Amino acid sequence: MTADDFYLNLILNKYRARDISDKGFTILLLKNALKTWAGGCFLEILESGSRAKGTAISLASDVDYLVSLTSNCEENSGGLKTIYESLYDYLKKNILVPENRMYP
Repeated sequence: MTADDFYLNLILNKYRARDISDKGFTILLLKNALKTWAGGCFLEILESGSRAKGTAISLASDVDYLVSLTSNCEENSGGLKTIYESLYDYLKKNILVPENRMYP
């Protein structure tokens, strides 16, 4: 192994994304809660972000999910803002303390 290879391996190991295999049950609970919240609007949950792309690093590697809803979900009740606030309130009440990144 050359010095360059050694250095590259050192950096790759230093910033390797944290192992989340022990979080499987928690992730399953979250996905089930999201399905329950979405009700008849639910289509699917997709993994997104750096973990889904295989580019996660240890400095900032959360887990991102896209909850796909039907196109007419809440269209007569305020649209996307209502959906966002409904999900935020549901998670706050039932699961965890979510971070509101849309409305400070």
